[in-house]
Amino acid sequence: MSGPTYARVADTVWRLAADRVIVRHASIDADDTGVDVTGLAALVWVALDEPASVDELADRLAAEEFSVLNTDVSSVVGQLGDAGWVRRIDELGTTG
Repeated sequence: MSGPTYARVADTVWRLAADRVIVRHASIDADDTGVDVTGLAALVWVALDEPASVDELADRLAAEEFSVLNTDVSSVVGQLGDAGWVRRIDELGTTG
């Protein structure tokens, strides 16, 4: 594994639509905010079915025949993290 590992935040529900991923907070403490994720961000969201590093995410997308640059994946992961939808975890599975 290379670099930090990322995962979706735990309190979300999501659905794959034709051209986007619809993500909403699911915890009782959260409001009903959500986001419609499109483009590369939607691909990264789906690829995060299991926690992964940026390199692993790029490899997963390449295996599905999507040609992406690791720098683009890193940027999207950062944006999803800044928005509170993805978190960095360490080897023990705790937020980092």
